[in-house]
Amino acid sequence: MLELKQSDKNFWIVDWLSRQGPAEWHGFADQHSWSDGCAIHHWIIQQPNCDRATAANVFWLSEPSYYLDGANDSHPIAQMDMEIIERWKSGLYSTARFDFGGDYMDEHRDNMVNMSRPDTHHIPASLAQPITGTESYPYFDHGMPVEIDINWHNASGKEPSAYFLEKNGLAWDGTKIIGEPAPLDTRSEGLERAGKLKSEEIKAINKALQTSKTLNGLQTKRSNLLNKLRGFFRS
Repeated sequence: MLELKQSDKNFWIVDWLSRQGPAEWHGFADQHSWSDGCAIHHWIIQQPNCDRATAANVFWLSEPSYYLDGANDSHPIAQMDMEIIERWKSGLYSTARFDFGGDYMDEHRDNMVNMSRPDTHHIPASLAQPITGTESYPYFDHGMPVEIDINWHNASGKEPSAYFLEKNGLAWDGTKIIGEPAPLDTRSEGLERAGKLKSEEIKAINKALQTSKTLNGLQTKRSNLLNKLRGFFRS
């Protein structure tokens, strides 16, 4: 159980997530930055209604090839990964609402499964298999709903950036944020934006790939962009 103060942003993240459900948890886990640690991802995978695709996505995004090498067992991410494995083996992730896998990382995941590891680190083969879900999940701009940032700034008294206020049509009165956040992107809006990215940015990158001498750098850029778009096209 997380022990948090209201001045901690994670307090407001958990406050918001606890009032949501599997779709919001999946979207948040897929898009939230790992630079803040894994505490929120860990909270999500411990929820009774956490979906199989959510648990699998968190597991593979956590870089288990590094954290489950036997030398990092005390690290929070390794602890979380081992808990996912145990919960997976126990059948605690019983639903499959959302898509997972079926991409260029499938071969890497299969190779990870086949590596020799202690029982607590052994990855079940089913954890690497693609999941075909039928439900959509929300897209969060910058990895989390604006409501969370508003609650945190108001509780901590920390003034937000001018960019944040202007972007979201809000104002700061010296002690709190004034205004209402825009509603979350709907699935169709997210797909529309993804389609625009695909038609414009990927097209430009592909064109550059045909003429540039620095193919390796551009190919990396394209792979990163395609990976970013993966979250948009899960439905």
